Parts: sequence; structure tokens; C-alpha cells
Amino acid sequence: MEYPRQHLHDLLADLALLRVRAERACQETEELRKKCAASKRLTTVSRALLNRHTSRDQTDLQMARRHVRKGKAHVAQQYEIVAKFPDGSKLRARAEELLHQFESSLQDHRAHLARLEKDAAS
Repeated sequence: MEYPRQHLHDLLADLALLRVRAERACQETEELRKKCAASKRLTTVSRALLNRHTSRDQTDLQMARRHVRKGKAHVAQQYEIVAKFPDGSKLRARAEELLHQFESSLQDHRAHLARLEKDAAS
């Protein structure tokens, strides 16, 4: 069976395009693999540093108190930032979103501290 010359040319062009796409996908996969490996190494190091810091320098209760203290400071600072932007502006809306996230985190920190203090009292 004989194919027209243009049809064969089109098939070769399609194959070349597929090869380029496959090579690009392989390169992207390799880049992602490297980023994933780096992220895993960073996570391992971060956990080791956190464990060392927590166990050596402070108790869980002290850490929870520090989180509440820093959370309060973040919320106060974010209120100041919100006040700098005009009402209705996109920047103010974004700053208010962050403020709500900080307030939510502070609530979580306070609840965690309360649990630890309750456990310590029993």
C-alpha cells in the first residue's frame, strides 16, 4: 500500500512534534524530581532542627505560650496594616483576609495552650 507523499510528510512532522513534547515532558519530570528531593531534604532538616529546638530549649507549654504571644503580635501588627489602606481597596481586602487568618491561627494557638495547661494541672 502506497501513501501519498504529503501524508507521509505530515506523519513525520507529527512524529517529530511528539518527540519534542516527550523530551520536554522528560525534562519537566526530572526538574520536578529534583525539586521533590530537595523539598524532602529540607523537610527532614527542618524537623530535626525543630525537634532539637523544642526538646533542648523549651517545653511544649513554653512553646505554646510563645506561639500565643507571637500570634497576638501578628494580629496587632496586621490591624495596623489594614488601617493604612483605604476602605474598599483590593489591598485592604487582602490585608483583612490575612488578618482573619492570623486571628484564626491565634484562636488555634490559644486552644492548644489551654489543653496543655489543663493537662499540666491534672
